[in-house]
Amino acid sequence: MRRSYSFCLALALALAICFQFTPCTHAETDDAEQIIWKTGTLAPKNVGWAIYVDQILVPEIRKASGDKVVLKTYWGGIMGDDVHVLEKVDKGMLQGAGLSGGGTFLACREFSVLSLPFLFQSYDEVDYIREKMMDVFDGYMEKSNFALITWADQDFDQVYSITKPLAKAEDFRGVRCINWAGFMENQTMLALSAIPVPTNVPDVAVEIKRDQADGNIGPAIWVVGAQLYSKFRYVNPMKIRYSPVTIVISMDAWNQVDGEAQASIRGIREDITKRFVEKSRAANEKCMDAMVQYGVELVQSTPEELSELKNLTRSVWNDLAGKEYPQPLLQEVRGHLEEFRKGK
Repeated sequence: MRRSYSFCLALALALAICFQFTPCTHAETDDAEQIIWKTGTLAPKNVGWAIYVDQILVPEIRKASGDKVVLKTYWGGIMGDDVHVLEKVDKGMLQGAGLSGGGTFLACREFSVLSLPFLFQSYDEVDYIREKMMDVFDGYMEKSNFALITWADQDFDQVYSITKPLAKAEDFRGVRCINWAGFMENQTMLALSAIPVPTNVPDVAVEIKRDQADGNIGPAIWVVGAQLYSKFRYVNPMKIRYSPVTIVISMDAWNQVDGEAQASIRGIREDITKRFVEKSRAANEKCMDAMVQYGVELVQSTPEELSELKNLTRSVWNDLAGKEYPQPLLQEVRGHLEEFRKGK
């Protein structure tokens, strides 16, 4: 039975992080030399990632640019979903976008290599790849006509289900799973013999509440924000995929900023990212704990069950090489991970 009292106590901790009100720190001025980057995102204004953008990213970019660049964000899908926002950037109606994992892959297909099933084992590995390969992904973004301002975390997305626990391979057979994150997610589900239910991000919660799907892969902070903790009965925290979030600016807008300001903004990215991910990871963890306290049942796969799931989805790695990302890019990521694991 759902424990409303326990949930209130636990969720209060999550809400303190995820839904606190933060005054907007960006504003237009009469300074003729000031550049305003207008960006659109699906993130609700006062939830998790949005808070950290206002608290960390906006003031630091303004400071690093010598007060020349102001980030103005349109929150909560006002400008449409990731597809629509990227279209508006292409048309010059917006200068940038705050993108989910799926949106990041739309902007730059090569980024999808980071979301391969069971690629990473920990955030330490994610941080190592970011450190070693930031310049590489900068290059891919630039080829896609974007400057990469921030690469942070959506989460190690968890597996949520309504009808039954999803722990071993046979559990996934025939299960209808929401497919919102793109082609790689679709292929991963097919490899597990699940049935993908293609859905746009704004419609995910609606489809689940209408019983159009049995499961979903997503971040804890979003599940709490969408109030789906009362719908899902089970959650498995297997690290089935890592999902990045990014903030990108069109190269046209980026090139309007002088070289000194560009260098300064690039120079603060490491510190911004560290502060950002510390907060977002803590928020996701607290949201996860709150849902379990509420009564969502925690499901744990055994090492043997995880091994089978990894074997079933490993084909996705090579099947998408040369289509979604270059084979050499996959080899480079795997090489760095091997280095890290040996050193550890």
